[in-house]
Amino acid sequence: MKRFLAFALAMLMLVQTGSGLAESVTHETYEVVSDAVGLSAYHTVTFTADGEEVSTIFAADGATIVSLPEAPLPEGKSFLGWYDENRVFTSDTIVDREKEIRAVYTTVDSTLEAKKAAADFRYRDTGSCAMVDIFGTHKENQELQAEKLDQVAGGENVADAWAVSGLKNNADLTVEAVVTALPAEGVLSAYSVADGAILQRIAGDLSIGDTVVFDLAMKGPDGIAFVIEDRTEEPEDIDGTLYANEDLYVTGKIPGKGIIEAEPVTITIDGEEVVAAYDIRIYANEKQRAEGRTWQPADQKVQVHFFDEAFTGRLNIYHIDGEMPEYVTTVEAREGWVEFEADRFSIYAVTRSIEKTITIGGNTYHITVAYGQNAGIPEGAELDVEEVSGEKYLPETAAVLECGEEDAIFYTKCLDSSLV
Repeated sequence: MKRFLAFALAMLMLVQTGSGLAESVTHETYEVVSDAVGLSAYHTVTFTADGEEVSTIFAADGATIVSLPEAPLPEGKSFLGWYDENRVFTSDTIVDREKEIRAVYTTVDSTLEAKKAAADFRYRDTGSCAMVDIFGTHKENQELQAEKLDQVAGGENVADAWAVSGLKNNADLTVEAVVTALPAEGVLSAYSVADGAILQRIAGDLSIGDTVVFDLAMKGPDGIAFVIEDRTEEPEDIDGTLYANEDLYVTGKIPGKGIIEAEPVTITIDGEEVVAAYDIRIYANEKQRAEGRTWQPADQKVQVHFFDEAFTGRLNIYHIDGEMPEYVTTVEAREGWVEFEADRFSIYAVTRSIEKTITIGGNTYHITVAYGQNAGIPEGAELDVEEVSGEKYLPETAAVLECGEEDAIFYTKCLDSSLV
């Protein structure tokens, strides 16, 4: 292989002026490597960053640029690489035409960087279209193993896929993947993976430098897959699962390329303690998400699953789609999980009240004590109920009922209730 100086002109040009003085014009010299015997043609290669020119190099046709210019590094950014359209440009890339090479950056997330610094588990790898970083903490008795998957069930044209095995509830792992290349045809989408199968579409129509981040969980996603898809492909409703995170997901007839978002919100419901509330939005696909068009179930309901360590006993579910909360159902929490049916989405709240069922004289009474967030009721409080004589309460009862004399009341049942 021969080395040439491409447009290596460090010339001193003498220009005759009226005063007889000379001006000097200097051109920079760049070294290139070429297999050509002679330099018959040159191409201009312009390197830019955020639209600003960084350097211009004149390279021979068929040559490679040995030393690429150094890219500027804006604050809070990480340099991903030099790119010729959707392909990375390196010192091995052949120059065969005039090119504009742009610098691609990713945003540095300080929270993720802190988690990486404290991680006791970390796995990094580079595939054909993305590079992945899986990191976090786990217990010493957990044997975690991350690997690149050769195939993923339910996914066609999978470009890259990775997963972690051995996840337990107390593992706190995050996957961060950066797009480094795009397919020649179609679009690139990211999906979560669980048990070696496609789970949920996370993002679609990805570009170079786009970053996909989500948490992994034992009962949720344990990996990531990048899939090449047709731009005209329309999503179909399927029986499946959409994970917002490891504490909230929906199951049932849902969009095949659906995306779910759930944001914790603070609301008040008179007379009840709001344990948790979420603004839940489902989008049929990435395009509708970008347009802000949410998906709602048509003729079917879907199952909503919430998890919170504070979920214990019987809990009430409310739907808020306006000013007035609408009672949906009462459910029994099981190991921190509550489950209920939903026929539309906006805000759902989980509330707590204290209940007691007793039987007196063959009759069954169900007593519910509802209270607000500022009532000061201690966690785990129970309702104690016993029957008492109603004679001394008859005057007050008659007054409240506005029925006149006490004799107008022919039947009373008085219960003394207290919180213990």
